[in-house]
Amino acid sequence: MKKMIVVGAVAAALLYVASPYFAIWSIYHSATTGDALALDEKIDWLTVRAGLKEQLGAAMVAGAVKNAKEDQFAAGLMALAGPVVIDRAIDTYVNSQNLVQLIRDDEKRRAERRKIAAPTINIKVEDQTLANDHFPQKDLSLNTDSITYAFFTSPTRFRLSIGDKDKGVLNVLMRFSPGGWEVYRIGLPDELMKEFGSK
Repeated sequence: MKKMIVVGAVAAALLYVASPYFAIWSIYHSATTGDALALDEKIDWLTVRAGLKEQLGAAMVAGAVKNAKEDQFAAGLMALAGPVVIDRAIDTYVNSQNLVQLIRDDEKRRAERRKIAAPTINIKVEDQTLANDHFPQKDLSLNTDSITYAFFTSPTRFRLSIGDKDKGVLNVLMRFSPGGWEVYRIGLPDELMKEFGSK
């Protein structure tokens, strides 16, 4: 009996450890298949939007303060009106439907890049032709395939970090709730925040 209890406890622990990884796959699968209703169950958009407003608003205010010496009127106007504009934009565009469209557009861009054939160069050396069929192609977009961190930050919290140090790291924070794992905050790359605040 005790052995069965131990085995059951170990199995439950392993399932719990694996559960956030399955949740991440489930979110991506829902996005790629266009299941917006499933995304609404897996993402707490209210807290996600609140976090984005906080980050972008702070970056804009910081940029306004920094540029105040050059144009105080414009800086003051930006500090007052900027957060309002940001709030409305986030409320309008940050939702499951637009996430689905964003993922689909990204998949289309990836597919198009794969279809683009590199030029072929023929070099004639002593009547022999050497063909260089493909050149390495450098991808200048944010490398969303690069996962730098994916593990628990506490027993009920999980962090997924995507990107690289050069182009910035996007942090997706998840928490365990009665309904399972859900995304509750998205941490934007520091580089993006600095660029946003300098506009």
